[in-house]
Amino acid sequence: MITYQADKREFLGHTRYGDIEQILLKQAQNVAGHGVGPYQVTAWKHSLMEMFKVLDDDDIPDDAGVAIEYQLLQSAKRIDF
Repeated sequence: MITYQADKREFLGHTRYGDIEQILLKQAQNVAGHGVGPYQVTAWKHSLMEMFKVLDDDDIPDDAGVAIEYQLLQSAKRIDF
């Protein structure tokens, strides 16, 4: 299960224009069937802006994949980014 999936170009756009937290919140509700608390939304906002800075690099192809909140199969563990 993946809460958010896009390519680098889409992710940078969503983050640059401040939409990423709302997109993740909506997707979390759709995928998991419930929302998340305000602390999680704030954490997304700050941490994903840092990832924006990392990915905003011409050496990384625009079509590189981005996945957020990736649930590992048959496990309670997940990969944040």
